[in-house]
Formats: sequence, structure tokens, C-alpha cells
Amino acid sequence: MSSGSTGRHAARRVVQVDNGYRPRHGRGALAEAAAIAPLPTPVAPATRLRRAPTTVTPRHVRRLRRRRRFGTLGTIVLAVLASLLVKMFVLQSYSIPSSSMENTLRVGDRVLTNRLSYELHDIHRGDVVVFSGAGTWNGRAAKPSSSAVGRLWHDLAVRAGIESGDGTVYVKRVIGLPGDTVACCNKRGQVTVNGIALDESSYIDQDSYWAGSCPHPDNGISPRCFGPIKVKPGMLWVLGDHRAVSEDSRRHRSDPGGGSVLASQVIGKAVVVIWPTSHVHTLGTPTTFAGVPVVAMAVLPLRRRRARRRAAATRVVP
Repeated sequence: MSSGSTGRHAARRVVQVDNGYRPRHGRGALAEAAAIAPLPTPVAPATRLRRAPTTVTPRHVRRLRRRRRFGTLGTIVLAVLASLLVKMFVLQSYSIPSSSMENTLRVGDRVLTNRLSYELHDIHRGDVVVFSGAGTWNGRAAKPSSSAVGRLWHDLAVRAGIESGDGTVYVKRVIGLPGDTVACCNKRGQVTVNGIALDESSYIDQDSYWAGSCPHPDNGISPRCFGPIKVKPGMLWVLGDHRAVSEDSRRHRSDPGGGSVLASQVIGKAVVVIWPTSHVHTLGTPTTFAGVPVVAMAVLPLRRRRARRRAAATRVVP
């Protein structure tokens, strides 16, 4: 009899029988799942490919220089074109040659003019405007081209400075709008618009001639006096701030338009003095014009506004 199968040792023998039972929970299940799951296959790190060094040849050097040269030239050309477009359609500076607008504008000042202002809204009393005297102060305007392309080219060429404009360019302050009645002077020596006196002391330091109504009983009629004059449709009555020397609407009453200028010849609104630095300031509308009733004017689309201006330019001014 074998000692491993008889006696008390036989009772201690453990017989392992696989009956298909597997515990669902507990440490045994986890250990068994870990024993069954295959180990991940190690992946070798990707090898970074290095680009072979490029041999720099004289041809490559010439190509790089050519690219840099054309890149710099292209930047310069784009800057010039952008500046030209801004000058033609947005902002343009003018130099003040005379003292007719002192002390608002002095001789040698550079004033920046906004060309878009009156494409978006109408002209207001008190605005300082840059305009051409073509058709009024400088005689009758030249007959425009019958071709739309010709008119467009002429307009663009004048804006770019390639061709000269039809008349002399002036800068003055708008006093009367179409339909207004302007006159000078009342008993206090003030300009009136529709019977309302203007207090111009904020932009006129000391007016010329005299203080008093026109005609003066002692000195007779002064060149300062005018009116009453009713401003015609499409026209503007403008005066310089230095009334003693300004060649403005008062001095052009014998010209076509009777002293008024065409609103269609306004180039833009003077908005700021940019030079010299000691005289930099903005050009706003004086508060005295707020007391004059505002003529309601609808804002027209750009195409209709330009068509209206072209029609006004071709109209014969009596």
C-alpha cells in the first residue's frame, strides 16, 4: 500500500477538478483576467527623418536676391497706390496761400480736407469748405465731355493731380444755404441769416470797416455791406473769416451766380489743421449757426448725389 494513498495522508489530498466554474467578482477574477489578457506589443519610437542639407549655389543666391528686390518694390508700389487712392477719394491736404481766413487758417497752414463728408450728408452753415470757382467766380465752366468715360477720366485725373481743375480752388466759410436770405449788417454790425443775427466773435477777432448798420450815415456804403440776398437753389453764400481782405461772395456779385458759388463744385470739408504743429486744431461748426433753422435735407445715395452734382455743373448760371 502506498503511503500517498492510504491512511491519514489520503484525507489531506486535494484533488483539483475543473468543473468550468469561474468567479465573477473578487480578486480571483481580476487575477485571472490579467493572466489571460495579452501584453501590449512594444512600439519602437518613430525615427525623425532629417532633411539632407541643401547645397547653396550662386543660382539660388540670385533667386533669393531677386525675390527680396521684387518684394520691396511691390511694397513700395502698394504704398504709393494706397496713398493715391486716399488722396483721390478720402483725404487731401491743401496749403493756405493767403490771409483771407485768419485767424482760423493762417498763411502756410496745411489743412486736411475730407472728400467723403458731403457724399454722406449735406453741407451745413458754418462749415469751412474747399471748393472750385469754376462756373461762378472764375467765369463759366468749361463744357464737359459728352462721353461718360471722358467725364469719369477727367474727374479721376483732377483728383489724382494729373490734370488741373476747371477753376481756382478756394477755402471759405459757408454762411447761406440754398433758400436762405443773407444780409449785412444789422444795427449791431452783425451778419444775418433769415433775419437771425450771427455772433461771429468765436472765429472773427476784430471785424473791419465799422460796427453799425448799412448804410452808415457818415461813411456811406461799405464793401462790408450786402443784401438782403436770397441764395438760389444749388448755390452757397460764402465769406472769409478775415472780412477786411477776403475776396468772397461780397466781392464777386458781378460774376455769374451773383457772388454765390456752386454747391456741386465743393471738393470737401476742411476738418483739421495738421501743420504747423503749434497751430494744430480741428475745424468745427460754430454754435452761433445752431440758432438758424436747419433746412431738412434727406441723405441721398451716392449715385444719385453724384448725378445731381453733374447736372448742376452743366447748368448755366445766370
